[in-house]
Amino acid sequence: MSQKSIFRPKPLSQIFHLIRKDFLFIMREKYSFFIPFIFGFSSAVFLSFGLPYEVLSSHSYSIFWIVLLFSSVFPAQELMKYEEREEVIFGILNSPVRKEVFFISKFFAVFFVFISVGTALFLFFVFFANMNFSLYAFLSFILGGIGIVSLSVVFSSFFVKENMNIPILIFLFPFFIPVIVGAISFSDGSFSSLKIILGFDLTNFFLSLALFDFER
Repeated sequence: MSQKSIFRPKPLSQIFHLIRKDFLFIMREKYSFFIPFIFGFSSAVFLSFGLPYEVLSSHSYSIFWIVLLFSSVFPAQELMKYEEREEVIFGILNSPVRKEVFFISKFFAVFFVFISVGTALFLFFVFFANMNFSLYAFLSFILGGIGIVSLSVVFSSFFVKENMNIPILIFLFPFFIPVIVGAISFSDGSFSSLKIILGFDLTNFFLSLALFDFER
């Protein structure tokens, strides 16, 4: 046996390395990630002129969540397509990276995009769509994003692996409904809804972690 031990990177360093790789891709493929911002801004401006003031005031947060879903799920699929298109996945498969490490790195990268898009969209709706500024509302979309991003990552990996060009939102929307309902209730200061959000967040995260598989 050789005295020189085989170097195996620690999982934490692997996660940081993979997240850095995803951020470099985001910076390189800017157009893919400006689309959600443009869509969110356009939706907020259009709704401010297209809907009556009373309707927009009473349903602005529900509309915000619908627009946020359509804006933020797209980047998850783009990041997974990048792994296939650039053949990065082959290097990962031949490396000592476990699927849990790969999932967590993808989760943090997509969650960063989700929070960035959500924060911008939140401000767009406050200034252009007459949505009331509330710390509860801001916190609710951050907490709700954990469960949404978890499902987005695992479904994106499945569709990309199977070469299925199907909008993942079609399949994910029923799974999002409990989180969205809890987030909307929590935005009004209902702390009982916080248990619903956290419960579905934990369920979605660990279920997605168990189902995630990027092997061919």
